Amino acid sequence: MEEFSNQPIDLNVITQIEQLKFCDLDDNYAVEVMLTTAFTLVTLFALVIAAVLLIPNFPFELPVLLVAALVFGAIFWLRYLSAKAKQYVVREHDLVFRKGLLWRKMIAVSFNRIQHIDLTSGPLERRLNLTSLKIYTAGGFSSDLVIPGLNKQTAQKLRDMIINQTNIALEPSDNE
Repeated sequence: MEEFSNQPIDLNVITQIEQLKFCDLDDNYAVEVMLTTAFTLVTLFALVIAAVLLIPNFPFELPVLLVAALVFGAIFWLRYLSAKAKQYVVREHDLVFRKGLLWRKMIAVSFNRIQHIDLTSGPLERRLNLTSLKIYTAGGFSSDLVIPGLNKQTAQKLRDMIINQTNIALEPSDNE
């Protein structure tokens, strides 16, 4: 039996996570985000126009439409920047995903905690050759980490590497 040891670690020796080389998501992910955002915003803008035209004696029709156009343009731009801010890095014992512009979030999932992995893609994602990697850990009903916007081949390689690291059983994916 090994002797228990729990020595302190010098924090200056540990590699800071900000110094790691993060990988960007596939460029088509930004395209997907822009297409879905554009569809949503065009629909909302049409509803705003309909409301302005249908409400009798609605004052300031043009300013309302201009403000709506500016707000929707800002939302469109922020969604693009948010899509480009998402990155991941694979390390020896874990997978780290970061996202966010103003409120940044970083999620690290240790390989020894992973119970299940899914690769999923919707119709637009399939058209753009994209896949989302969903990672489930022990004790949860929903995915603990989702990395969207991965090239299909990259996602499959990443899944296979994690499976080799964790020895979890590979289940057939709906997308294969």
